Amino acid sequence: MPKLLIVDDEPLVRRSLQKTLERKGFDVDTAEDCNSGLASFESAETGPQPYDLAILDLNMPCFDGRSEENAGLDLMKKLHLARPGLPGAGSDPGRRPGAWPAGTALATLPPVTEDSMNPLGVILALLLAGQSLAAPAR
Repeated sequence: MPKLLIVDDEPLVRRSLQKTLERKGFDVDTAEDCNSGLASFESAETGPQPYDLAILDLNMPCFDGRSEENAGLDLMKKLHLARPGLPGAGSDPGRRPGAWPAGTALATLPPVTEDSMNPLGVILALLLAGQSLAAPAR
């Protein structure tokens, strides 16, 4: 069963996404900010099952505790240093072309609603299969 890490500072978003993905058969852990997300990732890396995918909020508290527009990108860079090529997904990874670490499989996730869960499942399946998804053109 694929293991996912969700890092989002909004408790309702985090819990809703977690519950929905668990119902779809994913093993999901959550974290509320960059520091706890990095700690969860590092712990899993030394355990029996590391994460297969990181789903990151791009706007959340950064490592210094301040809310920052691209905190999720900073976290993904640290995760990618530990494991190059780790697939990542965010709410809008295409807004800063080249900002995500080179070689990271990316996806733009739709807003989390009942209607969007089918496309979300497809996106996650493709990322876990190692396929990179292009962000939509702006």
